[in-house]
Amino acid sequence: MTDDQLRKWASKVASEIVKREGTALALSASDRDESAIEADSNLLGIAIAQAVIEAYRAGIAAMAIQK
Repeated sequence: MTDDQLRKWASKVASEIVKREGTALALSASDRDESAIEADSNLLGIAIAQAVIEAYRAGIAAMAIQK
């Protein structure tokens, strides 16, 4: 994967995360629902962590293929 491809992928994934988990968090905050804010914050963190892990694993796989 080239740097340009990685940037495009990261931008797409980040946009999807913001649309999905960010919107849910914003709505929970708007409603002042503390338990929903906590749950949605956790989901946002999980989504970000999963994206980082996915990128890391893709990088490891790409390095293995190059060898």
